[in-house]
Amino acid sequence: MVLLFGLGAMAAWAAGCGEKAPESPREGGCRSCHGDLKSPAPPKALDGSEDPSSPGVGAHRAHLFGIGLSKPVACTECHIEPETVDAPGHIDTDPPAELTWGPLATALGQAPEWDRATLTCVNTYCHGATLSGGNMKTPAWTDTTGDATECGACHGDPPPDPHPNSQLCQ
Repeated sequence: MVLLFGLGAMAAWAAGCGEKAPESPREGGCRSCHGDLKSPAPPKALDGSEDPSSPGVGAHRAHLFGIGLSKPVACTECHIEPETVDAPGHIDTDPPAELTWGPLATALGQAPEWDRATLTCVNTYCHGATLSGGNMKTPAWTDTTGDATECGACHGDPPPDPHPNSQLCQ
């Protein structure tokens, strides 16, 4: 039996989920519609784009695998991980994806917000909202320079004590 999805789900399926709608919630897993065989995160975006300058791709891979000084970030820090394809908050609305905030993003009382117009997240613990200094606290989602993971991006450079020394920052 084919599951009946909302209009958003059908648009997503038509854009990137293959030739037919999945017959079960886990058929093919997340990779059926998101990402590729290497990763459930874009690229490839639902609209077919693979360039990080596209909002559907952006910094997904940089977050999922970590780059520079950053460690990998779980998908659940920004999105729900649904138990089923048709779970509330997954594909029950038209794209773009709904954002939720996990414990890392909201640490120390932060209230993150996504600004679709500027393609930036603001007030995230992840990007140094609670730290003094820093010149990339609201990095652009589509910025591929790597500047958001450099020393001084989230905190002053050098950081104030008691920050541990790191050979990576020298």
